[in-house]
Amino acid sequence: MGNTRKIQPNRRKSNKRRVPVKQRVQSVGTGAKSLASKAGPIVVLAVIGLAIPYFALQAYYFAVGSDYFAIETIRVTGNKQAEAPDLLEIAGLETGLNVFDVDPERMQILVATHPWVVNAQVEVELPRTVIIKVDEHVPSAILVDEEQMWLIDQNGVAFKALESTDNADALFGDLPFMTGQQPEDLKLENGKALYTDALLALESYETAGLHKVAPLSEVHMDRVLGISFVTQGGVEIRLGRGVYDERLRRLAAVMKSLEEDGMRAEYILVDHEEYLDRVSVGMAPVNSMDAEGADRW
Repeated sequence: MGNTRKIQPNRRKSNKRRVPVKQRVQSVGTGAKSLASKAGPIVVLAVIGLAIPYFALQAYYFAVGSDYFAIETIRVTGNKQAEAPDLLEIAGLETGLNVFDVDPERMQILVATHPWVVNAQVEVELPRTVIIKVDEHVPSAILVDEEQMWLIDQNGVAFKALESTDNADALFGDLPFMTGQQPEDLKLENGKALYTDALLALESYETAGLHKVAPLSEVHMDRVLGISFVTQGGVEIRLGRGVYDERLRRLAAVMKSLEEDGMRAEYILVDHEEYLDRVSVGMAPVNSMDAEGADRW
């Protein structure tokens, strides 16, 4: 038999170096410090997050309970007809209330319920001031229906019924009296258009200076016949619809001719739709001019 040699497995020596205990302890300490440095800001933010609601609540209690925010000044602007005390009563606003109890949107709605107010704006100026700004209706005419007289603005809105306590002559003596429609009619498109026509005819009448010659007592609106005037002397002037400047030039010429001839008309019709130069005049009885102080117009 040949010689045999037993081969031993190759065992490499481990190069792993043992870390001293002291170094391992220092490594753990460094990791703890790193974790603390990362977690610190989070903890601070958490504390602040909990503190903010608390201090906000305390600030709220101070604001609503402190006399420092009690209303001292209330200013009302833009009102000419609506009385300031009435507006404050409607809004439920008075001095001494806490300014943070004011609800501007709600008060604006309440103030706008006053008949003279078109719209309202409520503003709060800290710490102790509230301002109410209003826009009012501007009356253009007095509408007379069967049971009531109404103030009408330029847009045809019947915004206030005249009452016995209203001094209509002193406040609205220059406003024309209009008849032929009711407040409900003015809410309709054709009713509002007829009212607008009446205002245009009236404006043209005054521009022509005829209101000085023949002052008016009534402006009548009719959906079929159009616009008619009634003078203080009882003369009816029928204008129809549209082209008022031209119609009134014809009217002025007729009135001048009647004046020169010393005659009095009962009615004058300038309402022809196609031929504006056609004017019909109904003469008043001759004896109607005999009365002392009789007014031709």
